[in-house]
Amino acid sequence: MQSIRDIKRRLQTVSDTGKIAKAMKAVSVSKLRKAQQAMGYAAGYAEHFELALERTVCALETKQSRLLGNPDLSEVPICLVVISSDRGLCGAYNQRVLDRADEFMESHEVTDVCALGRRAIHRMHRHGRAVLGFEARHADQSEWDAARSLARYLVNTVQRERAGAVVVLQNTFLNAMHYETVARRLLPFHRPDTKEEAVETEPGAEHLFRHVASRAAAARLHHWIWEAVASEHAARMVAMSDAYDNCGELGSQLLRDLNKLRQSGITKELLEIVSGAEALQTQE
Repeated sequence: MQSIRDIKRRLQTVSDTGKIAKAMKAVSVSKLRKAQQAMGYAAGYAEHFELALERTVCALETKQSRLLGNPDLSEVPICLVVISSDRGLCGAYNQRVLDRADEFMESHEVTDVCALGRRAIHRMHRHGRAVLGFEARHADQSEWDAARSLARYLVNTVQRERAGAVVVLQNTFLNAMHYETVARRLLPFHRPDTKEEAVETEPGAEHLFRHVASRAAAARLHHWIWEAVASEHAARMVAMSDAYDNCGELGSQLLRDLNKLRQSGITKELLEIVSGAEALQTQE
């Protein structure tokens, strides 16, 4: 049975843990608001680049490019991009992404793996994979710099026929309480079904298409990264809220145990006093 000192020590530890969880929850709430705002801006930027890409494709003479098409993912080699967090304490956020990545690699022909986030980098290395890693949120580069660098690499990978498609596996933001693990195709782009007439461009259409395609891929990836960041903060907010509630319940239970021990100690002392008084009366 625990002593009063042990219970007091545990009670202090639980109280300190609850304070930390409450502070981390407040920080996650603040970061979630900023991530949602950035996600909205990134979505608008990516949408405008999608429109620019469609108009650029209309200017192409042949409409044939390795960056355009709708390949069957089960029949082409794939470059897989896995987006996780750099840190933990966010519930099942990382585990869901990494387990889904394992399943995807078992069912598809994955030639290259790119990882954003330390958790994904470490997991892919344990599988013996050659990984191109980016630690975007805890390095000197911003999310846009990471997205632009990675998009440039992915576009070159598809153009050089090292992969037939690029798939991004991540948690996408639904709301502050829920997120969903999804696998989405980044490249090649869907060939637009448009009847617009080809227009002359300066510089040439092929040259312009390469630059716009690279920027469109970066913009789309930038939007998806911010979705993952928002999902991470939402998951951490929920996890810290649950931890704070659990600390409160555990603290209440420990306080009850402490009061019981104190009461039993007081009762024992009273019994000893009464027994001693009765013994003295008997001797008299």
